[in-house]
Amino acid sequence: MEYSEFKYSLKVWLTCVVVAPVIMMICDYSENSIRPPSPYHDNFELLSAYPAIVFFGSICSLPTYLFFFLFVKITVNCTTSIVRMKSIISALGVGLVAGTFQLFFFLMGGGTPNVFIYSMIASCLCIGWFSWFYKLAVDEKVNY
Repeated sequence: MEYSEFKYSLKVWLTCVVVAPVIMMICDYSENSIRPPSPYHDNFELLSAYPAIVFFGSICSLPTYLFFFLFVKITVNCTTSIVRMKSIISALGVGLVAGTFQLFFFLMGGGTPNVFIYSMIASCLCIGWFSWFYKLAVDEKVNY
C-alpha cells in the first residue's frame, strides 16, 4: 500500500491550526456570555484577532508538526493495520500537543488564563479527530 505521510501530516496540522482557534473562541464566548458583562472584555475581540491567532499558532506549533510528521513516518513503517496506525498517530498527536502546551504553561509560571486551556483542549480534539478523518494511504481500506 502506498502512503503519503507528508501530505497526511500536513493536512492534519494545517486543519488543526485553522479550526482549533474557532473552537477556542466558541468556548471563550460561551464562558463570557454567562457571566455579567465586563467593560474590559469584548466577545468579538478574539474574532477580529483570528488571523493573528492562526499565524501565531502556526509558528508556535511548527516544532510540534515536525515531531508529528516523524511519528507518522515511524508508525507507518512499524504497523500494517490502518486502524492501529491511526490509533497510534491520534494518541501520539494528542500527547504531543498536550505536552507542548504544558511546557508553555510551565514557562508562563503562575495562573494560566482559561483561553489558553481552551486552546489546548481544542487543539487536542482537532488533532485526535483529524488524524482519523484524513486518509493516510492512497487507497485506504479498513484492515483490522
